[in-house]
Amino acid sequence: MNIRQFYEQSAAASLNAALAALIPPILLLFYSVVITKYFQLLILAIPFLIYSFYCYQVFLLNKNRAGSIQLETAEEPFTYNFFEESTFLLTFLPAPSLRMLFFDPSGIKAGEIRDRSFFLARWFLPYFLDRVFSRKFVLYDQQDKPIVFFQQRNDQIEIITPEGEHVSTVYKFIKGKGKEYLFDHQSIQLLKKGIPADYTFMTSEKTVFGQIQSGLMPLEWGKRFVNPNTPILTFAPCAGEKDRIQLLALLICIYIYRDH
Repeated sequence: MNIRQFYEQSAAASLNAALAALIPPILLLFYSVVITKYFQLLILAIPFLIYSFYCYQVFLLNKNRAGSIQLETAEEPFTYNFFEESTFLLTFLPAPSLRMLFFDPSGIKAGEIRDRSFFLARWFLPYFLDRVFSRKFVLYDQQDKPIVFFQQRNDQIEIITPEGEHVSTVYKFIKGKGKEYLFDHQSIQLLKKGIPADYTFMTSEKTVFGQIQSGLMPLEWGKRFVNPNTPILTFAPCAGEKDRIQLLALLICIYIYRDH
């Protein structure tokens, strides 16, 4: 997948949502006009019509974005190790809890974290009910092969390989107004600032492991990523493969229910 295909897929999802939101108003119209003659019921259709209109506007926006993207002639991705890259741009597709895609600066999909369970009922559950259940997320590589599994329970995330081997467990703590995470006997503080939010992952020794920035993008990248607020994830050179996997677990905590 490239970034143009992502916007096309986002547009299709928004159009489907707009059409699906028209079903309840049509049923209400039939019920109130043909069966009950109780026209006050049509008021209930207003929220669905507003939502349908909003989704249609998102469809038009993403359709225009897909048409304006400038990709290089060679769009076919080459195979590389996900952890050899240090910079990714984050995008999101609709999901019961999370579907986060990683693109390299050239506009080619490099990997993805998505919820393993996509059964129908979860699409309609409010997030405060859905979060009651244990959730499992999977990190996939460029070829859509699983790299690691993230099992989230309450305030901890267990990281497991596809072979079932334990990699690490990340624990979440509330420290004052901020959040702190513990893994491998070291503490990572999550620093948040600005709107849209920027994040810095810093150890207790003040070593920066990674950053997420929005609104700051090289002009060359802007030809492909036409949303100026696309989050940019940067891993520090000192972060090894295991460190990066654990930081990805923190991204799940940050962006879960981003596009529920």
